[in-house]
Amino acid sequence: TVDAASEDPADERAALLARAALKRCNFDRACQGLLSAVLTGYAVAEVLWEVADLELEDGSRGRFVVPAAIKPRNARRFRLDRDEQLRLLTWDAPTDGIAVPDRKFLLARFWAEENEDPYGRGLGHDLFWPVFFKRNGIALWNALLERWGQPFVYAEYPPGTPVPERQA
Repeated sequence: TVDAASEDPADERAALLARAALKRCNFDRACQGLLSAVLTGYAVAEVLWEVADLELEDGSRGRFVVPAAIKPRNARRFRLDRDEQLRLLTWDAPTDGIAVPDRKFLLARFWAEENEDPYGRGLGHDLFWPVFFKRNGIALWNALLERWGQPFVYAEYPPGTPVPERQA
């Protein structure tokens, strides 16, 4: 939900515009894409802007610059510089990347400030080894059971038993 900051008419109009803009750009899908930061540490989404004629909930119309779409992008294509500004890795700048325009990309980070890691530290960092050992331990246990858990033939015969009887 979008609520106005106060009962001031300017705040009410800003809230109406924000509601209309978020309805147009599928905000829930953008949030789902940015939630991958919880697992990986950081996520990036590109905001595609457009000039659109909007009718607000109060019946007023206007021409506004609003997001047309917010598209999740592959976070491995981005780096942060020393000032923690986002940079896009390209074929021409594969290590340092190029600066991106303001208000063009959204950056979501998980546990970045507490960990003092600008890229954040997702839950995947802490969960990788327990999941790895659990999955591989189960695979090893299944291989062990397959080899040693099946019955095998065991036969005894007294010394001096003739060969045809032993083979039978």
